[in-house]
Amino acid sequence: MKKNLLSIVAMVLFSPLALFATNSINPTTMPSTAVVGSTESLTIEYESDVTCNLGIAIFQSKVNSDEVDWSTWTKSMSVSDLAATSGTPGVVNIDFEIGSIPLSSDLEEGRKYIWCFDLSAADGSGGLVWNNSGATNELTVTSPTTITNYIHFAPNTVSMKQGETLAIDFDYIIEQDSKFKVSITHFTTSWSWIGEITSATSDALTTNTDANTVAGSVSITIPASTTPTADLVSEMYRFNIIMLNASDNSEVMNIGRSFTVTTGTFTDVSDNKTNDISVFPNPVINILTIKGITTNTIANIISLCGNVVMSTPISSASNTVDVTNLATGVYFVRFNNTSIKFIKQ
Repeated sequence: MKKNLLSIVAMVLFSPLALFATNSINPTTMPSTAVVGSTESLTIEYESDVTCNLGIAIFQSKVNSDEVDWSTWTKSMSVSDLAATSGTPGVVNIDFEIGSIPLSSDLEEGRKYIWCFDLSAADGSGGLVWNNSGATNELTVTSPTTITNYIHFAPNTVSMKQGETLAIDFDYIIEQDSKFKVSITHFTTSWSWIGEITSATSDALTTNTDANTVAGSVSITIPASTTPTADLVSEMYRFNIIMLNASDNSEVMNIGRSFTVTTGTFTDVSDNKTNDISVFPNPVINILTIKGITTNTIANIISLCGNVVMSTPISSASNTVDVTNLATGVYFVRFNNTSIKFIKQ
């Protein structure tokens, strides 16, 4: 359905069928608000001079625009082989499942949902007509009232520093055991995939017993070698929270937005210190000492996957961390916006 809708964008411009005035779509009942997981009733009147197919879809707008961004297909359905009309419009009643899609408030700033309708010839000869005005077809999606798959991305994270680790907080409802993956990806500005920069995944979480949201969190670290956004040419970074089915890791729901990477302070294992703060020994077997601490703070030990595996208070008087029980590998110790890499043997 998604491919068909996108291909019609081109076909409708060139098909001679689109020149006939008898082709039209008029949604007479079209909800302007919907709840996540709900089923919404739509009534569409149409006119067509040939047997046709009707497509109904939800896309997002371009940023700060009423125009549809055709790369943001979200949900769709279709009705096939509708009879040609002759003077009296045909009427189609549709029950459209909104399903598990992000809230309108969680879309990238300046975007909105738009109902999109199309008629295409049933014989595949071309598109007939579209109805996809962002000024009249806007849809606002709100929080669920029943147990359904739902993510609300509470913080508006728009930038991170090289080497920085952040705890990404969100609220969720799940109707099957799930895991949450935070992913940072790299695209061209024309939406061609370049690759994943990094990701981190939570442990499996159990199905909700009621429609009350639960707080979740996943920590992720931006690699220190990530190119700052200011140095990219016709490229961008995306930030996504992805709900995965715990049984097979299939994607259930995905919320994303663009964000920037800025220059940050990061110390590699070659010198294991930043400014006047250092960690030793490195590699370490049992006790890691942090030198240069002048205030009371919390030291977080973070795995390469971005998960916080330990948290301990530290100060100038108590500046050691017992890492005996950590598995062998590479970690980061983070405190006061400072990250230092170390190796656990």
